[in-house]
Amino acid sequence: MVLSEHVLSANRVLAWLMNAKTPLCLRLMGPNINRRSVEDPARSGLILEKVRYPAAGIFKLIEAIRNTAGKQGGHDMSCYFRHLKEFFAEAGIEVNSSNRKKVDQAFHKILGVEYKDCSGTWKTLKQELAAEPGKRQELANRLKKALA
Repeated sequence: MVLSEHVLSANRVLAWLMNAKTPLCLRLMGPNINRRSVEDPARSGLILEKVRYPAAGIFKLIEAIRNTAGKQGGHDMSCYFRHLKEFFAEAGIEVNSSNRKKVDQAFHKILGVEYKDCSGTWKTLKQELAAEPGKRQELANRLKKALA
């Protein structure tokens, strides 16, 4: 498979500009424009075969294959789960390899986002968690109920 990602440039001037614009882009579009995304596919369990850096290093083309050995690169989490460790701990929810898909599907359903749209889920989830203090607990309760 070939993954195309926009990432933080290796050029110091472009990197500075990207870091400066990230808060605005994050509010308008959701994803960070300055992420270091070569590590993420590797952590998800994919085996990276080739990485190319066209367009001044702002884009990366990552050629990867699925790891058929069943290893998850040491991580048991979906793409946005790594940002939710504190939330899961507060809610008393343990996410592991046997339930992560069910947790992921539950989040998508609760938030009304089509399954496997991780960017959309993370964008909506960030808004829910930041909205008001009671929303966080309400979300935790809804997730627990969905997992029961």
